[in-house]
Amino acid sequence: MQSKSILIIDDNEELRETYKDFFELEGFGVWVADNGLKGLEIVHSNERIGLIFVDLMMPVMSGVEFIEKCKNNPFYDYIPIYVMTAFNEQIHLNEEIAKLFQGVLDKPVPLPKLLEIVRTYCN
Repeated sequence: MQSKSILIIDDNEELRETYKDFFELEGFGVWVADNGLKGLEIVHSNERIGLIFVDLMMPVMSGVEFIEKCKNNPFYDYIPIYVMTAFNEQIHLNEEIAKLFQGVLDKPVPLPKLLEIVRTYCN
């Protein structure tokens, strides 16, 4: 059985590509998007997504908007989502939004921590 793919949504190209390269070397399929709208298009067209890492502050569609749209769609509301942010101490998400994702990770997230999460959901 093929493992599920990872979706990384972040407007920081260097970080996005670093994570992508790392996960591909570990044998995982990886999709990337630079904003929530593109991420939503990938989720909508790919049933193999098993885990999503999403930044909060992005152009076009924010991470919060992306999470709300995913979790309000019964076709992919089951996909676990982790928020990645450089502003963890500054974010104050309302309780309803916070219930929609698995956790918040401080950027840059150490690769071993990301790998531990990916192995939990994508193997």
